[in-house]
Amino acid sequence: MTHDRKTTIQPESTENALPILTPGRMRALTRAFTEKLFEDVRRMSVTKGPEGKPLESEGVTRTAYSDEETAVLDHLEAIARDWGLEVRTDPVGNRFFTYAGEDRTLPALMSGSHADSVLSGGNFDGLAGIAAAFAAVAAWRALGLRPKRDFTIAAFRAEEPGLLGTEALFGRMKPESLTRRIDPRPGALVFGELVKRQGLDPQRLVSGEVFLDRGSVDAFLELHIEQAPSLAADDVVRTGLVTGIRGRIAYDVIEVVGDAAHAGAIERAYRRDAVAASAEVVHRMNAWWAERLAAGDDLVLTFGVFATPEDAVFNKIAGDVRLSFEARSLEVEVREAAARKLLDTFREVEAETGVAFRPQAASRLEPQLSDEGLLSALADAARRTGVPVRRMASGAGHDAQNFGVAGIPFAMIFVANDHGSHNPREAMTLNDFEAGAALLADAGLRW
Repeated sequence: MTHDRKTTIQPESTENALPILTPGRMRALTRAFTEKLFEDVRRMSVTKGPEGKPLESEGVTRTAYSDEETAVLDHLEAIARDWGLEVRTDPVGNRFFTYAGEDRTLPALMSGSHADSVLSGGNFDGLAGIAAAFAAVAAWRALGLRPKRDFTIAAFRAEEPGLLGTEALFGRMKPESLTRRIDPRPGALVFGELVKRQGLDPQRLVSGEVFLDRGSVDAFLELHIEQAPSLAADDVVRTGLVTGIRGRIAYDVIEVVGDAAHAGAIERAYRRDAVAASAEVVHRMNAWWAERLAAGDDLVLTFGVFATPEDAVFNKIAGDVRLSFEARSLEVEVREAAARKLLDTFREVEAETGVAFRPQAASRLEPQLSDEGLLSALADAARRTGVPVRRMASGAGHDAQNFGVAGIPFAMIFVANDHGSHNPREAMTLNDFEAGAALLADAGLRW
């Protein structure tokens, strides 16, 4: 099965009463607003040095439940109030801004993303999704339009530490999350204390209470920068329709046990070299991965940790190695096949080398597939607006997946972004942003 298809689309003519919100029209209606929003938020959250001096080269820092994250949410709320939107803050601290639709008895279409960032991150990861939802409302207001149903802009807290803002929203945050130290900086508070500092009750976040009425939301759409280079490397198709968010299986700790020995004295036949055996496993798994990709499977494999002990030296055969492994796929069977292949490879290499592989228990996350009705609506918007799109999977997690877990249909739009994410070099152009925002605004108007 393939999840990466390109479709180059030409604008279609229409005689419908509703206007077509092309990227050019979005640019004319919203460019000044979005430029200012991105720059205002950047200035509010620019990374600062030990003495509070802005470090422009270090990007932005608005970590979860920090004063910077709160200031950004307050800034977004001020815009919403100025526009006459309905404003709500839930007990988690997430903010919701609603633009009234024509039929207020219908459940709302919700769109948005997260307001936080990593340390010294880029300005667009998360913020672009919130800005796109505001841009849609800005365009509708400029044209005197109302969508069929209420349109609610969501600005979530604490996505970067593991989707915690939406975990709590749906009553799924675990009590141990409150004692996590999500900020690695010296002297940083644990998560629960960070929540308390922002005037919120941390115990409510882990009470199991659900803070969003599922019946009040018909669907959720999230625009996000792509965190890989595929769209940025394409000169034509720079917008993605996300078919789903990959599930994963992870072995966080795999102990590899051989024999430590003198590097010069032990010949090959007598070695139990943990590094060489580990490298052989990595090599075979990568070869198998290439075979599965050639067969059309959706799959990514990663050995994120490959570590010898702290006392490892150049003239000593390593007797111990620590590995980690994860496989991600939209297809559960492909994910499980990767786990089986890993364990089989361990047994093969053990028999050949005498080195033992001892994986700890695996953890699993289930894939979340995008709603086909929403994807069809976005594809229709792409045809109307002339935005070329590609169907593609998301390898990273997003707040949207927690809507899927809660039984609320979701879909995502990816926007081209160079240099990846979680670093100051994120590079999304406003032209690419406006193409994605045009899909959101055009489809949202008709949903």
